[in-house]
Amino acid sequence: MNEQKEKRQVFDDDYELTQIPLNKRKSILAIAFVLGGMALNSTEVVSGGTIAAPLGLQMGLIALGIGSFLDALLAFSLSFPAARYGVTFSLQTRYAFGTLGNKVPSFMLTAILLGWLGFLIALLADGIVAIFPGINWHLMVFIAGFGMLFVSLKGVKGLQYFGYLAVPIVIVTGVYGIYTISESVPKFIEADPNASFTIGVSQAFAAAVTAGLVYTDVSRFGKTPLRGGIGAFVGAFCGLMFCRTVGAFTAAATGETEYILAFMALGLGVPAFLFLVFNLTSSIDTQLYSVGLGFANVFNYSRVKLTAIGGVIGVLVAITGVIDYWTAWLSTLGVIVPPLGGIMLANYYVTCKVGYCALEDIKCKINWVAIISWLIGIGCSMVSDFCPSIQGIIGGFFAYAIIMAVIKKTKYETWKYLTNYDQAVAYNERIEQEKNVAVNE
Repeated sequence: MNEQKEKRQVFDDDYELTQIPLNKRKSILAIAFVLGGMALNSTEVVSGGTIAAPLGLQMGLIALGIGSFLDALLAFSLSFPAARYGVTFSLQTRYAFGTLGNKVPSFMLTAILLGWLGFLIALLADGIVAIFPGINWHLMVFIAGFGMLFVSLKGVKGLQYFGYLAVPIVIVTGVYGIYTISESVPKFIEADPNASFTIGVSQAFAAAVTAGLVYTDVSRFGKTPLRGGIGAFVGAFCGLMFCRTVGAFTAAATGETEYILAFMALGLGVPAFLFLVFNLTSSIDTQLYSVGLGFANVFNYSRVKLTAIGGVIGVLVAITGVIDYWTAWLSTLGVIVPPLGGIMLANYYVTCKVGYCALEDIKCKINWVAIISWLIGIGCSMVSDFCPSIQGIIGGFFAYAIIMAVIKKTKYETWKYLTNYDQAVAYNERIEQEKNVAVNE
């Protein structure tokens, strides 16, 4: 009886507050399909068209490819510690910000994801109403929101199976749409000679930089750090690049960045509907999953119940008309979130080279260095309009790495406390011993 209760509790919690056992990990294919579904996002189709339209199809695709590669590289880099220790991004922030200090960035990120979730739900309802004008918009918001809530409550297993369904449908309908649109026009629209290639690259990277952080909520299921990283990279790059390619071809052929309108103009009602529904729903469910994980870390409570609350809030946000503030919301994302990625990269790859300790062994309550570095990263994001996301990552990375290096030189015991150094050494030595024993057996 106790064993069955424990199994049911673990399934319900989906390891949102604990490290994932090795026997519960997923394959590269499963991770890639889930994250590919998350990256298959209609907003990326629009951004692909917006970026490629002034650059022309060829240079636009190159800019989108570089930006997508950088997004996937960020996901790959953050996935190593996530899969090595089997922890969500919100839990990873405990190692840099402390067990209490991490509540602030974790709550901020989750709140931002809620806004993103509300926008995606509203966008899905808008698209369906555009295809079927007789359908009630509010009804579609409720169906979309609560339908994806059901999938998210099933945890990563539900996301995995939905990804297996959604990804092939989106690919087939997207390829068919690109082919039909390309065949319908005599030639593609020419590029604007004043368009900046570097700005196109920076915009492509910035459009999905936030997702690069929460991709780790899935890649933590990797059987090894490398497998988790590869799954994240493949899913992120292929999903982002495919959607952006659809948008680029649509804009270059028709001048229309709204692909639904372009599809409908060519009589592609059914492909437009399938592409829209499975494109957005595969992203909505993973966003909602990360919302539940983030809130679980903040409130130390069940992911399932908090995911349900997050789903309700997402629907309410969609109804309030958040879609009208999309540009302002993107600007907020580009300033606040990226420095967190820079800090986590610096903490794992530069400051804590020995690795992390067990979650229950973290001694540091609040690491003010991380909080100050976050503020510095936000300031760097606001200095220039070139690419706030890249500036924020770089600013947060170097601020944290340099300040922690100075503390290590001048106050070594304080540095050991902030990094949980002694606990990390003991924990990683124990892990290596257990691996050696398993190999010898």
